[in-house]
Amino acid sequence: MLVHDLSIEHGIAYLNAWDQGFFVVDFTNPATPVQLGNWPKTPTRTSHSNWTTTINGRHIALHGEENYDAKLDLVDVDPTSSTFMQSFATWQTRSYISIHNLMAFGTKAYFTYYQDGVRVLDLSDPTQPKPLGYYNTWDPQADYTSSDFFEGSVGLDVDMTRHLVFVADSPRGLLILQDTTE
Repeated sequence: MLVHDLSIEHGIAYLNAWDQGFFVVDFTNPATPVQLGNWPKTPTRTSHSNWTTTINGRHIALHGEENYDAKLDLVDVDPTSSTFMQSFATWQTRSYISIHNLMAFGTKAYFTYYQDGVRVLDLSDPTQPKPLGYYNTWDPQADYTSSDFFEGSVGLDVDMTRHLVFVADSPRGLLILQDTTE
């Protein structure tokens, strides 16, 4: 299995295996990993990145695809749930712009969306993600940009204590943004 990206929480690995899907594997005993579940057929057939969070006692993963018509899927990752490894909500900007990397802290999700910049969502009701804010880093008229599918905001890290969002932007480099979302 090709693993493109992953996140780990309490010895459980959430693995993005690109065209093979999204896997949850228990590594609490590294000598004997146990696959708990998988979502083999993501809508665009690309499992690119993920991050987990717990909202109102519900353990979920934010799952990002990477392709045309890529969406953010919210996936139930509680193995005791009757909807384990099923998407229960989606969100997207424009169908021809792809999501890239993401993070979540409680009810707030942060992610890069190539030419649609940095997005922040409110997940207090995870079945109805709502935009809180955005910063569009990409300027299609600038002399340093192209119309390349993979251009714009590609990576991020969030410093919740200082309310800063660090963004890797392919044409512009490192951007440091102040998070003023509530």
